[in-house]
Amino acid sequence: MSRSSLNVLIIGLSKLEHLALVRDVRKIEADIQLNSAPIDANDLSLALQKTPVDAIFIRRYQSSDPEKLYPALKNNNRDCVVVELVDSPVRFEVSAGAFGSQGWQIIFDRNSDEFQLALRCVLQHVHLKVDFRRCKSLLYLSETQVSRLVDSSSMAIAYLYQGKILHANIPFLVLFGADSVDEIKRFPLPKLIDPKEHEVFADFLSDVRQSPPLKTQLTLSVKRITGIPFSAKVSLFPAVLGEQFCHQMWVEEYPRASMPEAIPTAKSMNIWDLSDEDNEASRVNPFDQVLKPATEGAQKENRVDVLLEALRHDESVRLRFRYLYVVGQGVVNRTWVKLDVHPDEFKKINDLLVNIPEVSSNSAHLGLFWDRLLFQMLGELLHKNGSDQTYLVSLSASMLSDVGMIMWLCKLLAQLQDKSTQLMLLIDAQMPMQQMLQLQKVIELLRESGCQIALNNFSAGDSSLFLSRRIHPEAVFLDVQWLEMLKKKPDGNVCLSKFVRQIEGCGVSVIIPHMIQKSQNRLFVLSGSSFNLENLSQNCA
Repeated sequence: MSRSSLNVLIIGLSKLEHLALVRDVRKIEADIQLNSAPIDANDLSLALQKTPVDAIFIRRYQSSDPEKLYPALKNNNRDCVVVELVDSPVRFEVSAGAFGSQGWQIIFDRNSDEFQLALRCVLQHVHLKVDFRRCKSLLYLSETQVSRLVDSSSMAIAYLYQGKILHANIPFLVLFGADSVDEIKRFPLPKLIDPKEHEVFADFLSDVRQSPPLKTQLTLSVKRITGIPFSAKVSLFPAVLGEQFCHQMWVEEYPRASMPEAIPTAKSMNIWDLSDEDNEASRVNPFDQVLKPATEGAQKENRVDVLLEALRHDESVRLRFRYLYVVGQGVVNRTWVKLDVHPDEFKKINDLLVNIPEVSSNSAHLGLFWDRLLFQMLGELLHKNGSDQTYLVSLSASMLSDVGMIMWLCKLLAQLQDKSTQLMLLIDAQMPMQQMLQLQKVIELLRESGCQIALNNFSAGDSSLFLSRRIHPEAVFLDVQWLEMLKKKPDGNVCLSKFVRQIEGCGVSVIIPHMIQKSQNRLFVLSGSSFNLENLSQNCA
């Protein structure tokens, strides 16, 4: 990057003093723009409006001279450095209007070596300030562009910092079986890497930090958040996200055919951990049909369906409810529903599913298995429940992209009949633009069953607004990261208030997550709208 050219104004000097100071400045800095004629302090506002100024030299004859300068600077050029030229002997004073600005005071004596040294120091300071501001602007632009490329890329990419995932694009979430960025953030990076290869990855990361261009790829054994292992090529590159130095991690899964064959086990895992002596219990184990291959025509029932039916009535799998409420009104008739499975049982069931050919042939079927179980249990709850409660349930990216699962869900909603109106399906608003047309068709198909549609992780981004205009959701859940970024802006509260009113003007409910409830209290007053918050209490059934 070339060195910036400075633009400097000289104010309040006589014509001879002005020409002399111009010669002194040009001896130190040749590539500089200076006003050829003196400028009166009263004409400063007009001069500042014409072009940005990096520094101003002003002669202090009276204490009131610079006071006319600082208000004009604060309105037109806050980053300008003010150099007050004072006479000797003098008592250095800070101008009343100088607070919030950067200023210098040097004794104006052209025959003094101290003046020439101070002049050189001032110009170097201005150069550093201008170049730093320019570098920061370029860094922000490049960071924004890189973030857009990452979010629209088909490669699985995530940002890492001190073993934690800061951000991940949709292909990364799909690859590791996560439904959202918030979910993948809850898993430290070591949890996604085989424990035997932690030390190898640590050495690899150390090598990347010391010599980034030389070593950037490594083959690792990683696993999805559901516990399914797979082999992948991992690449690391230095990056910046939110002014934070971090690393980009690119993950490319190796095809299953190229992976080494697994060593066969002598006995399949039984999730009940029954003893050999409990033969009677073994005979009534509901998973016997899953563990044993079907040999007769009567036993050819899909083993995944058998396992689903068994888990629907098992106490280790329950539904977890999180109620929503409105500030000043209390709990509303909207409840967020998720599966509640003990981690040990979750791992055992996943290990069992991996041994089923219907699932092992396609790793995406593992996540779809839990989606089917959630909707089956929720459908059974709606059949039994006589209340008018609205249940919010997330549709994963893998479920939206699977035609068979969408058709299965439509059949389930048709069986619910009028009860389907009590379902609100949540869809991630940060979908890639190339998937919008397919997603719109899927939502139209689901809407025919009578259910409601809501958008999760909603913001003022292009994809969110485009998707909202396409599908017309009944509600939107604002994105946490976008709200945190908006809080840091000076006019963030006003922008959010206008944005919420605009969305509500279209008949859409706006819901804010509870994580930033306390820090966003004043936004509720600005909007006075349907800000719904997730209740911290959790109930299971």
